[in-house]
Amino acid sequence: MNPFLEKKKLHVEVFTKGTCPNCGKQSQWKIFDYGTMFYREFDRKLDEISHSIDSQHCQKCNYLFPPTELLYFDRISRQLIVQGKINYGDMTDEEDFLPMKEGHLQRREVFHKHEEDFWEGYCLYAIENWREIVSELSKDEITNAYSDLEIEFPISIRTVAQARKDALNRLKTEEEKKQFWRTANHYFIYDHMLDLGPLSWYVEDDLKRFGILRTRYVILHFPIAETLEGHRTKLIGKIVNRGKKDNDFLFRRISQLTDEMQRVAKRGTEFFHQNEKLKAELAKAQDRLGEAYARLRSDGDSKTVYERDPNDIRKIRELKGLVSELLAELKELRKTEQDEIEPVTIDEVPLPTEEKMNWDPTYLQGKTVGIIGGIRAGSPAQTNFDFGCELITHDGRKQDVDFHALLSKSDIIVILTRFISHASMWEAKAYAVENDKTIHFEPAVNLERILLNIVKTRR
Repeated sequence: MNPFLEKKKLHVEVFTKGTCPNCGKQSQWKIFDYGTMFYREFDRKLDEISHSIDSQHCQKCNYLFPPTELLYFDRISRQLIVQGKINYGDMTDEEDFLPMKEGHLQRREVFHKHEEDFWEGYCLYAIENWREIVSELSKDEITNAYSDLEIEFPISIRTVAQARKDALNRLKTEEEKKQFWRTANHYFIYDHMLDLGPLSWYVEDDLKRFGILRTRYVILHFPIAETLEGHRTKLIGKIVNRGKKDNDFLFRRISQLTDEMQRVAKRGTEFFHQNEKLKAELAKAQDRLGEAYARLRSDGDSKTVYERDPNDIRKIRELKGLVSELLAELKELRKTEQDEIEPVTIDEVPLPTEEKMNWDPTYLQGKTVGIIGGIRAGSPAQTNFDFGCELITHDGRKQDVDFHALLSKSDIIVILTRFISHASMWEAKAYAVENDKTIHFEPAVNLERILLNIVKTRR
């Protein structure tokens, strides 16, 4: 590593950034602070720490939405280190990422176990392509290798082309070439590829900096953990030689599939953000309808008849269709993604009788109330008070047959926000919007409390 970087101090803060789809304000949130440390320690921390990308509240209207960019900022130099867009179409869930991270952290042990075999293959590959591959070395790599091998570097050599030509003319035997090649590539292999690790490799930059032949061989043959082989496959499509020979067919196909994966991931991200904007518009329309219904209830004794604005009706119909279409697209693009939560058992605690005396029994009479979230310790019907309605429940971890049956049968849908997966919550919300069903979002877990809250909200 560069000695200057070894002594450099950093104070890195991590931010997420995004534009609110509800009001249009751009907001920024700090999600982590590494504190002040030397570059080497910060480099090690990058391996140990992962950042969860969570939705944030708009700093103007408080609307909850997912950020679109990730930023690393150094407070000491007051410089932006890196800024990149968050690719929601190609995100890895935690269950799949943890084994990959473990393999990434064990990269040195894995490499050293196969170190000699790797170098033997790499040196033989270099000898077979000697003239072309030497032309990928920089002048510093050649001069440093000469110095380590105690080879005198001619003073007359001033350019990288002259240095490469000298190496081609000077090194004749296979053993000389192997020693030189291993020494010249020490920085590339140990201080760059191994130090960064597979999850931090940026092959587009490596192709420009270290050359096509070297980068291609290392990506294809560098010893890594089995859990990272899927990640290697993604990188292969970026570095393979797209030639026209028969034995290049497989590599060309991998490259094509990689391009297609990137295109689908980009499209998935676009759909994700478009869906967020539509949800914000739909929430505004629902708020306007809620205000209209409130006015109708308050003016119940008046003979004036209010009709829903035709433009609102048309807008809601369009938004419902678009939400359904986007949900279907997102399911197709991310159909392998699992969104489960740990099962939670909920025990019923009866409410005091005085809390249940002053309520209107007519609203729930004859209705079916579906409650999604958590596992009930007893039957849903085991309440100490007759609410005059049918209760059905579902734990909300998966969208199975029972989940959809509950949505279909329920007149009123209740979401227990602390015990339901995100996928189930959005599925239930979309179903309620499409079918004009009442939906409540409840922090409470007690059945009697939930039903009393529904009645109070109705008032």
